[in-house]
Amino acid sequence: MPKPIEIRQMQIAREILRSLSRALQFDFCLEGETGWLMLTRVQMSRDLKQARVGFRWVQGNGEIGSTSLQQQVLKKLNERSVMLQRGLAVDLQLRYTPKLEFVFDEAWEQVMQVDQFFYRSQLNGTSRSFTD
Repeated sequence: MPKPIEIRQMQIAREILRSLSRALQFDFCLEGETGWLMLTRVQMSRDLKQARVGFRWVQGNGEIGSTSLQQQVLKKLNERSVMLQRGLAVDLQLRYTPKLEFVFDEAWEQVMQVDQFFYRSQLNGTSRSFTD
């Protein structure tokens, strides 16, 4: 069973993810690039003063952006982190507004590979249900 501090960390992380997603939904773009920013997860420090936000840039064709493109996104997010923290202070009204650290989410690539595997197996007719 999770401890109360862990539950509080998860609750705040969920609210931060929701608030940042709303703030960046229509207001984040890269010069000359089509696609969208996907915030994947938030991890809170035990003292709730730091939040590590995972992200991915998904291109218009549904492919994950290149490493250089992800670096551009990271730079832009870090430039806007103070403004985003101010928005969090208004939205969440916590005693301390967490300092945001944006990180490229490596785990998401593994999820996408598994998803593509299942998609290809369905196209090839090799998928089986668990009851077979």
